[in-house]
Amino acid sequence: MINSFENISDVYLAKIDMKMSRESYFLYDSIFKRLNGCKYITDNQYILVPVSELASNLKEAKVKQSDLKDALKTFQREAVYTLSDGEKIEEQSDKDQKVLLSLLAYTRCMTEKEEVEFMLTSTVIPLVMEMHKRYPSFMIKDLSFLTRNKYALVIYKYLCLLYKKFLILDRAKIPSAKKYKNPIMPVDFLRELAGSADEYQNQWSNFEIRVIRSAVKKINDTTQLTVSYEKLSDGEGKTITDVRFHLSSKLDKYSPMEETVEGYKGIVSEYTRMLYDIHLLHEKEILDPCMMHRLNEKFYPYLDQLKQENKLDRINKIYRESDPTKLVNSYRWQVKSLLAQ
Repeated sequence: MINSFENISDVYLAKIDMKMSRESYFLYDSIFKRLNGCKYITDNQYILVPVSELASNLKEAKVKQSDLKDALKTFQREAVYTLSDGEKIEEQSDKDQKVLLSLLAYTRCMTEKEEVEFMLTSTVIPLVMEMHKRYPSFMIKDLSFLTRNKYALVIYKYLCLLYKKFLILDRAKIPSAKKYKNPIMPVDFLRELAGSADEYQNQWSNFEIRVIRSAVKKINDTTQLTVSYEKLSDGEGKTITDVRFHLSSKLDKYSPMEETVEGYKGIVSEYTRMLYDIHLLHEKEILDPCMMHRLNEKFYPYLDQLKQENKLDRINKIYRESDPTKLVNSYRWQVKSLLAQ
């Protein structure tokens, strides 16, 4: 079994399936929001959630509060991720192999403290940590409304991955953020993503109606993500080749919960945009909350010192006026050495 999901594609992540009832998704929401992508959960750590919060979530899911224990039992049984869709789980494995990862090792009600203790299984921890880094926090509850529409489910998850990138890069004032808010996707890619590559071939109208339009309507009717799209054609205007989506949400700004996560201060720091502009910080690194946390804790104070000594502008100018390829490797090596301390 792979121990890290850091390098898996967004498409693969979007296709990882978990079939649960609405109440189970609402219970999972309380766990997901408490994860911290920079403080890795080990085998002997657990997550505590107040009973009152879980009961409130069940009430929102239209489940009676007295059914909490039954709901927890159902959640324990249903919370299983299925990894498949042609990706190799192990180097020597059959590409069609399916692997089931149980989310919970156990669930324990602590009556005296009025809390519930959730222990995550060690094998699923790398996956949920990666999901927490890449998905917006509001996604888990939204999934509960999409389980009966397979096209809406996977398209929504993929759009959420792009939308989280927009949220982070927009807060860092990175110009490329817009491409994630208005992503362009080839029609063939959408067919593959939705699992309909063998359906509606050469039938754009049916594909649009039954897959894209159906998914977008379901997403708009039931989730906190608002989606619209436009069709892009070839030079002659006869064949639809791409679809441009437009994403928005009432949660365009980070929620208070997300503003407290490690790395947020690094993302919004003035130094992040400065380093990006002089090619010393890449998009992928800005999207990594752990990297941004380490930069904010170990490197940005050094830049503060240079700023106080009126040296920062001079260094910035040197990098802007020089050939970046001659300086970047040396600079990045120094930064990595500092972060490793």
